[in-house]
Amino acid sequence: MIPSLRRYFFVFTFAAFIMVFYSCQKQEKPAKKPEVKKTEQVSAKPVETPTEAVEISNELHAMITFLSGDVYVFDGSDWQEANIGEFLKKGDLMKVGKESYCEIQFGNTASIRVQADTEIKLKDILLQVQDNNVKVGLITGAVLSKVRKLSKNDRFRIQTPSVICGVRGTQFGVRFSKEKGTVVAVKKGRVSVLPAAIDIDAIKKDLKGKHEVLLKTVEKIEKAAPVVDANQEIKIDTAVLNKTEKTFKAVSREIDRIVKAKEEVTPEKVKEVEKLVVLTIRQVEKQISAPRKISKESLKQLDPVEKIKIIEIPVLQETAKAEGSPEQSASKGTITAEQKKTTLSFEKIGIRVEPKDAEIMLNGDSVGRGSFFGLFKQGNKLIFLIKKNGYVPKKLELNVIKGSGRNYQIKLKEMKATIKVNVIPSDAEIIINGKKVAEGSFAGNFLWGEKLSIDARKDGYVEKRINISVEKSSGKTYRLTLQEKKETIEVKAEPFDAEILVNGTKVGTGFYSGKYKWGENLSITARKKGYIKKDIRVVTAEGSVGIYNLKLEREKEEIGIKTTPIDAEIVMNGIVVGKGSYSAGFATGEKVSFKIQRDEYFSKELTIDIKKGHGKVYSVVLKPKAIPYSFSPTDNNIVGKIISFRDRIIFADNKGVLHAVSKMGRKIWSTHTKNISNENSFPELIGSKIFFSGSEEFLISDAVTGNILYRKALTGANNHMFGRHIVSYGQKALFPTDNAIKILDINTGSTIKKIKIPGGSKMTPSIYKNTILIVNQQGVFYKINPNSGKIITKLQTRAVQPVAVAVTVHGNKAFFPGRRGTIVCINLAKNKIIWQKKPAGVKSIGVFQDLEYGKNGIFMFAKSTIYSFAELNGSSMFPPVKGISSPPLYYDGYLYAGNLGRALVVIDAKTGKIVKSLKVGGIISTRPEAAKGRIIVGTKNGKIVVVNPEGIK
Repeated sequence: MIPSLRRYFFVFTFAAFIMVFYSCQKQEKPAKKPEVKKTEQVSAKPVETPTEAVEISNELHAMITFLSGDVYVFDGSDWQEANIGEFLKKGDLMKVGKESYCEIQFGNTASIRVQADTEIKLKDILLQVQDNNVKVGLITGAVLSKVRKLSKNDRFRIQTPSVICGVRGTQFGVRFSKEKGTVVAVKKGRVSVLPAAIDIDAIKKDLKGKHEVLLKTVEKIEKAAPVVDANQEIKIDTAVLNKTEKTFKAVSREIDRIVKAKEEVTPEKVKEVEKLVVLTIRQVEKQISAPRKISKESLKQLDPVEKIKIIEIPVLQETAKAEGSPEQSASKGTITAEQKKTTLSFEKIGIRVEPKDAEIMLNGDSVGRGSFFGLFKQGNKLIFLIKKNGYVPKKLELNVIKGSGRNYQIKLKEMKATIKVNVIPSDAEIIINGKKVAEGSFAGNFLWGEKLSIDARKDGYVEKRINISVEKSSGKTYRLTLQEKKETIEVKAEPFDAEILVNGTKVGTGFYSGKYKWGENLSITARKKGYIKKDIRVVTAEGSVGIYNLKLEREKEEIGIKTTPIDAEIVMNGIVVGKGSYSAGFATGEKVSFKIQRDEYFSKELTIDIKKGHGKVYSVVLKPKAIPYSFSPTDNNIVGKIISFRDRIIFADNKGVLHAVSKMGRKIWSTHTKNISNENSFPELIGSKIFFSGSEEFLISDAVTGNILYRKALTGANNHMFGRHIVSYGQKALFPTDNAIKILDINTGSTIKKIKIPGGSKMTPSIYKNTILIVNQQGVFYKINPNSGKIITKLQTRAVQPVAVAVTVHGNKAFFPGRRGTIVCINLAKNKIIWQKKPAGVKSIGVFQDLEYGKNGIFMFAKSTIYSFAELNGSSMFPPVKGISSPPLYYDGYLYAGNLGRALVVIDAKTGKIVKSLKVGGIISTRPEAAKGRIIVGTKNGKIVVVNPEGIK
């Protein structure tokens, strides 16, 4: 609107009513028909319905100026079809359907185009000559806006659930969806954006004319709003609404409080509001990202904005002063009678077409499909072109003159051509665009421009297709001849005298060749008596010859073998085929042999004649060898105790020689020591080192290589005459002497600390919960702290002069013998003697071997006899077992020991009865050693014997 005319206010509106097509109501005499120029393409006169004349009102309005398709306005109770020239008011709702649009003009200020699939609400409409205020609420969809340059007091805004856009003069688009938020794209001009939660208008309304200072402060939020320039866009998610709402509400509450309280606006209150305003501005800056270059998608959506029309509405000047006043005369002059006669010169033109999806072009631009309605200025020339593929296009030329408003209904004529199809064979199917239409022959009419895919097919024939585009010249007969499908198959059978059958019919022996139609299902079988029949199913197909090899296998029986032990090897034809179990199919009539074997067990051979129906699982149990390994690594007496370490056996003989041999008897290393008269001493393993002490020297050697790492002569109180030995203590070792215990470094053999034993001791120390246990010559039992050397517990017992033996510890109990045979049981937790016992009928015996603990009992070896003591009270569990050559080993409920008859005997630990016996070829001189389910013993004639307890009879 021209600024010089804004002082004057005359408002025009259009009362519009579009008559329903084919109305039967009585009409007023129609106005003069428009001049219509019909081109050669218009074969018949279009149906016309005159429209009513435009009326003049005294207000400017929001008015529908153009629409196409389905557009509806909510009248307060229901949705009604929208009409050209219809006035809209504040609060009205509008929705636009698919492939539709509507243009709304707001006075002479702006026009918007409501795009397809869109719903809007007119939130504010105030249209005056000097003060325009428009706010359009976009509920969902897209709106394009063309806005003329606004005056200082004019406001035009588009608001979505997340954003409110304010403009001065521009071309822009806004689209919104719940999923993607709001996108604002600008083609020309500038658009400011603020979160929708920031309702500046409400606050300004409260402050206007009351608190101008606060009004200017709040307006800073608008001035600081992010701006989208031409060829830019901005995207804002709905989440921004929540993030900025909190800070702005603080501003709103403070203003509301001041207004309601009618308080004086002091500088302090202004500063408080300014702080809240600054926080709001910062929150907006933080939440809204900077605009970016406009996307291709947005540019494409903005294409129609240039074509949006803003109809110039003639506006009469408003008399600002009383007529005849000097001010009026000095400004813009007096309104003339001619000016007062100025009327609107616009006509309503509507087009409805059939079919409903035909495109409507106006002066070269697409303006809709199916229908179009618009207001046009008198004097305009309109050229409509209605077109659709397969139809004859129509052109309608109109000169818009007074009274020429019309609704036109135009029906396009289909363009068709007759298509004929003949196929061979005559019963082949004819399919057009995926739908069967006939067999053998077909004739039908199709629209020009239609694309047809014509197929002819029949089972057993090669399908044929032609694609055509229907044109005026397409009316002819198309012939399609199908070729029969056939494929050669070749079948080879083994053995070569096997029969070949196709679909149940015998066709040959060993080899067959034949031809079959494409797509035919064939069942091919090869068979021979005594062999497993083989069937295959094939479908012949286009391509090379199908070659099928059918090799028959003899009828088989499933044979399985399971072994005990479960890791025994199963050998067939010299090859290991399994361990523990094996299963396979074997041809009937075949004879197969297996060997089942395992180290330390007697092997078994199994030969099976394979007979039809005799498949089964054979269980093979191997008998263990009582003595899997036996060898003589020395001619000397093997002494005391044997060590099983990794893959080797380590021991000492009575000449003081240390030996290491493999578990199969191979010599690994030997070390001669100065303990050449060795009746009792044996090696101890600590980590990977061997500690050996005797009557003459103490040495440390490497258990792997036998290399001596440390050696030292022993004299006087330090020597170990009767089998006293070194004990492991963590990363250290305990070395007993006649009057003290030395704590040694196991790497160097050097003494770290020395703990004196009151009364002296010939005993080997023991360890209990990081304390040392030992008994002195007077039978005093000591529990000693190894770190401080202090005696923790001291108990006088009757077990005097213990020699060489160590205290036996089980749980919280300790057991030890005196040299004369008295055994003591002590509660280590309570430091209390539980019982002290001596074998019945025995006055004095020499005890020089460690006690053996078994379930519920203690066992003592002395003078070729095993004595038993109940753990609970020390009573005898069974009569003494005599004729024994070695200390016993408790293992799995039994006592294992050598006897004087050159055998290993197995004694029931509850009854004392010998239940089994095994000759070992020598008198056993060592305490039996348990290692990985085997028992190892040494003999006086230098033999090492490895025994499997399961093999002992």
